[in-house]
Amino acid sequence: MYSQRRIIIRFFEKHHAFKNGKLIPVDSDKISNEEGRPAAANLDYFVSHYDLAPLQPYFSKDLSMVADSLGKLQSKSDNSTLNRYELQDEKQEWIKKQLAVSKFSARYAVEGKTEKNSFYNVSKQGTLIDSKGYDFIMDPALTKDTIADTISGLAIQHIILQSKATILKINKETLTFNPSTIARKLLTDKAKLNTYLEKNKEVYDNRYTVPATWMWLTAESKSFQVKLILNNLNFNTSANTIDITYVTYMYLIKRK
Repeated sequence: MYSQRRIIIRFFEKHHAFKNGKLIPVDSDKISNEEGRPAAANLDYFVSHYDLAPLQPYFSKDLSMVADSLGKLQSKSDNSTLNRYELQDEKQEWIKKQLAVSKFSARYAVEGKTEKNSFYNVSKQGTLIDSKGYDFIMDPALTKDTIADTISGLAIQHIILQSKATILKINKETLTFNPSTIARKLLTDKAKLNTYLEKNKEVYDNRYTVPATWMWLTAESKSFQVKLILNNLNFNTSANTIDITYVTYMYLIKRK
């Protein structure tokens, strides 16, 4: 967290937007897309992993009150209160607007240059999981980059890389999963994919609810078979590049 926060601060220091220990809006007209986009992405990453609170020392505004205010907003999909994913998105957009880097994020990118996509499996956040044939279900909950636990003689370590690829170590056996594999596969047949597009004009991205089987990855080691089930997958595409911005999932683990 400290290293990620320092990366953010260095960007604002470089562009004369760190005054008296506080972050202030940059002059975005003097910043290139090549510098601005990583800065916006770094803020997204920080808020998704650590929330707004660790940035409080660098803001005069009370960020807990900001979070409370955002939490009272209504969902654009059904007028209910925001779920935690929507609230996280609102926090990310709030801080980017406050610091004047919103135009570098996918939401405000030039049309035709960057496309933002959100995919959900048919169970809408994976509330019902068929675990037949598997011994354990592990839900990392994305609260930390690294989680270690022991159950029934299994020493399990879960690691999230900055690319959003994930490493699962079970009793020193390593299995690797890369959500970008699914992202590329999803985009191979755009005509078929568009049959699953949600027709909601109020959302800013392309949202799809696709068959759950489209959102699976499997891997094997000497002693284990593991299925990674993605509940939702958000990514940006630009010039044949895929940038995973957010993903939630759970593991199904089976002893051989």
